[in-house]
Amino acid sequence: MGSEEEQFGRIVSTFLSTDNDVRTQAEANYEGIPADKKIFFLLTLVRNVEIPEDLRQLCAVLLRRLLTQHFDFAWNLLSPDHQKQVKDEVTALVSRENEKLPMRKKLCDVAAELIRNLIDDNGNNTWGEFLQYLFQLVNSPAVTLKENALLIFAAVPGIFGNQQPNYLDYIKQMLGQALASDIYSVRFYGGKALGYFITDNEKEEAVLKHFSDLVPGYLKVMQESVTLQQEDDLLKMAIELISLAPKFVRPYLGDFLNLCLQIGKESQLDDEWRHLAVECCVTAAETVPGAVKKVGALMIPLLVQLLLEMMTDLEEEDDWAESDEPCDDDSDTNSAVAESSLDRLACGLGGKVVLPIVMSQVQTMLMHQNWQTRYAGLMAVSAVGEGCLKQMEPLLPQIVDPILGFLRDNHPRVRYAACNALGQMATDFSPNYEKKFHSKILPGLIFLLDDYSCARVQGHAGAALVNFCEECPKEILKNYSDVLLSKLESCFQEKLKELAQSNKKLVLEQLVTTVASIANTLETDFAPYYERFMPCMKFIMQNANSQELRLLRGKTIECASLIGLAVGPDQFTKDAADIMDLLLLTQVDNGGIHIADDDPQLSYMITAWARICQILGDRFAPYLPMVMAPVLRTAAVKPELAMLDADETKDIEGAEDWELISLGDSQSVGLHTARLEDKSMACQMLVCYARVMKTHFRPYVDEVVKIIHPLFKFYFHDSVRSSAAEIVPHLLRCLEGDPNAQVMLWNHIKYELFIATEAEPEAEVKSDQLYALSSAIEILPREAFDVETIQKMTTLVEKAFTDHFERSAERAETRKDEDFDEVVEQQLWDETEEDNYLLTKAADITHSFLKVHGEAYLSYMEPAILGLVSKLLSPDRHWQERQWGLCVWDDIIEFTGPVSIKYHQFFVPHMLEYVTDSSAEVRQAAAYGCGLMAEFGGNAFTEACTQAMILLVRMINAPDSREEENICATENAISAAGKIIKYCPNAVNINEAIPAWLSWLPIWEDKDEMEHVFGFFCELLESDSSAAIGNQGSNLPLIVRIIADTFHRKAIPDDSTLRPRMNQLLHKIQGNVELFQYCFNQLSPELQQVLHQTL
Repeated sequence: MGSEEEQFGRIVSTFLSTDNDVRTQAEANYEGIPADKKIFFLLTLVRNVEIPEDLRQLCAVLLRRLLTQHFDFAWNLLSPDHQKQVKDEVTALVSRENEKLPMRKKLCDVAAELIRNLIDDNGNNTWGEFLQYLFQLVNSPAVTLKENALLIFAAVPGIFGNQQPNYLDYIKQMLGQALASDIYSVRFYGGKALGYFITDNEKEEAVLKHFSDLVPGYLKVMQESVTLQQEDDLLKMAIELISLAPKFVRPYLGDFLNLCLQIGKESQLDDEWRHLAVECCVTAAETVPGAVKKVGALMIPLLVQLLLEMMTDLEEEDDWAESDEPCDDDSDTNSAVAESSLDRLACGLGGKVVLPIVMSQVQTMLMHQNWQTRYAGLMAVSAVGEGCLKQMEPLLPQIVDPILGFLRDNHPRVRYAACNALGQMATDFSPNYEKKFHSKILPGLIFLLDDYSCARVQGHAGAALVNFCEECPKEILKNYSDVLLSKLESCFQEKLKELAQSNKKLVLEQLVTTVASIANTLETDFAPYYERFMPCMKFIMQNANSQELRLLRGKTIECASLIGLAVGPDQFTKDAADIMDLLLLTQVDNGGIHIADDDPQLSYMITAWARICQILGDRFAPYLPMVMAPVLRTAAVKPELAMLDADETKDIEGAEDWELISLGDSQSVGLHTARLEDKSMACQMLVCYARVMKTHFRPYVDEVVKIIHPLFKFYFHDSVRSSAAEIVPHLLRCLEGDPNAQVMLWNHIKYELFIATEAEPEAEVKSDQLYALSSAIEILPREAFDVETIQKMTTLVEKAFTDHFERSAERAETRKDEDFDEVVEQQLWDETEEDNYLLTKAADITHSFLKVHGEAYLSYMEPAILGLVSKLLSPDRHWQERQWGLCVWDDIIEFTGPVSIKYHQFFVPHMLEYVTDSSAEVRQAAAYGCGLMAEFGGNAFTEACTQAMILLVRMINAPDSREEENICATENAISAAGKIIKYCPNAVNINEAIPAWLSWLPIWEDKDEMEHVFGFFCELLESDSSAAIGNQGSNLPLIVRIIADTFHRKAIPDDSTLRPRMNQLLHKIQGNVELFQYCFNQLSPELQQVLHQTL
């Protein structure tokens, strides 16, 4: 046995070798040792104080990892006696007083991991003896043992399991005594333990209130830790506390903000500490804006001043103007942190509070002689636009003009900041900004394209043009297309020369993006410029093959495909083959493209192929085998994950391309995000290919299904889950003509999709999942949905409705909070909009089932769904809820017909009441339902139709019925009235109703009702209805005007079958020359011209 231990010791010690091969072999040997043996070997080495400290620490880390990753397997290999032995040895290790702090932390991590795994799924701590031992440790006279107790509690704050309510007073006493200790280290670890305990109980409001009087002690030791500048854990934990458990901090929020502000202002501190303090203040503003405005009113101006001062902390860089590299986006500098914080502060507190403070200081900053101060003032304007939108927009004329002057500032970084401000405002205030200021901003930015003295400024002018042109109405941008694109063309030629002579590429990389943006906005109006730019793009794609030009080539690929998408297939097709060949010049093997995963061209190529696919349609089919390999490979990328403890978390905090996900109990998962965006993009491209290529995509369906099947629950990236759901209907359509294959695919994925939809935390993703399900109902054969499947999908709808009402109730409670204000109300409004959209997607499933299964689906809707739908119709519900409640009943009437009468008491009173609702959208849904009652409901709805007609007439004849906000609802009411006249004539007096109905025509906005309205109009006249024609043709002038006005407004498409029918009616009236001339003379000159052209 001794030899085995020695051999194990040699293996583990080799882990510390600097030779990769030696270390790899040692790791392989280690993995081959049984888990139960490893536990005891590691414990033996850990307790052996004769071996090097770093080896003991490594063994402790390995033991913790073993317990983390393989606990159930390893623990079950041990006999009860051996399990007790492990517990005793771990307890003994924690009891050692003379260990150094790094080693003690590792030992406490081992104990914490063991305890965590010995708490069962019901919350029972099966190592109850350790709870008593914990209190012995914390009450020990030995400082090290007190620290150990607090370290363990911080690592496993849920150590008491389901018995925690019985121990709350003991826990509070333990933490309170620690915070009040004479020993700083005990106070410090007491603060950490309190922080972890509170964040672990963030949802338990009673716990938060019970412990809130410990906040002063926490803040005191946090201040001490800042003064000592040894460990910043408490300052970091303060961010978590205010973010996750603001009610814990709320009674002492003023003290919290004041302390953090003082830390932030302390210029002698390391920047990292100041940044954390600022983050505390900003997070508070985002989490509890109302409370911050109440208790921090005097501190907010000081915080803004601090941020503006930090934004001026810029160094003079001698080579900045000559550099051909993008500006270093160093997010850790004072200026970058402050700018981001100001942006978030404005969004959190709103423009009423922040904008006056910022603008009063910015005016002075812009006049300052130091370029750093002018630069910071301009960047501040950029930063606050989003959060101060409502308050800032009326002031734009006073803001834009001064900023335009800085485009000619003598310092390049100020010119750069002016471009940044103009470009950011183009995004924040679109499209009104573009409409009002195009005549000033576009010439100013075009002027800077000639700034050959500074590549970064020249490039940033191009970037600002991207922002402006993306949001600029096409009709406005067309007026500048000649001068703008001519300037860009000349810049292109100059920069291509620079590229050849000195390999400078920064501006060229930006200009291709600018041209792409302009083409995207101008669409077919870019056609005259196509030949001036596409050859340049092809030249770059053909010649930019060196390593340092990969990004330029990638952006050029993007630009070429966007130009093609803009001008359309007729013009682009002649170049499409050349461009695809250039894209495929990369190494080709076995019909697939092999390109390095980290090549920046890859993402551009994949998206370009998808755009070209959209342009060419079926003609892209020959290229599919060549482009699918890298897309599938990228879509299949697996995330790189690492389980981390508190110390390991510190090592990667702030590291590029890593994201930390807290699991509580001091544990985190590290997620390497570098490839996730590429994976997301590739999944979106698969959706595009499946949607556009349809049956041509069929050979790839099986492989794509293997990739997307596990992605329904890919919680590392929302967009990936959305794409996985979104592609499902398109894959089913790819299998059209083979219903058996469609059903097999559906049966393979449906349960995973059901589970994912039910568990989905993000509303936007859940909406995509619900839409995929509703689409599948209409695509698949009816027999694909057995009773169990229909019940499960209906349960998903029921849960979506139930969750909707629960969230609505939570928002109502939030409005009662003491700190509720207009900023919180805006947040709640945004949540309501998101919630209501989700509701429409849930309703789409009932719509599809009713459409396909008709009245057979009603038994699944009873009673739960119908009861929830009826709840939506309550007068106190949001208008969107009432609208969609009516829409569900509209579907029931349309797809179940006369059967729906059995529910009349649930919907008819509301349908009639809401015809005159204050919301146009609700009126429209109600009016539509009234028409459906007549069209599909049968005689049983005659009385309801009679009452509806009275209300519809009142709505149509209202003075403002044709105003922009009301016209769609009014036209729907006109259509509904026509349906009542046509399908339920007993409900009205025909001789009165038809002339009235004609007097409301034509309609021109509600495209969905055109076919019915004008179809019925033609039917009445083709049948020589006396009520329509009138006594001795008295209505014919009105009829001629209706037809002329319909053609004038282009209310019906040129290819509609209604157009020849209306022409025939005109010719019929024209047969009586004198009568027709009389009708013609009643028309306006404009309508007379229309008739001339028509006839």
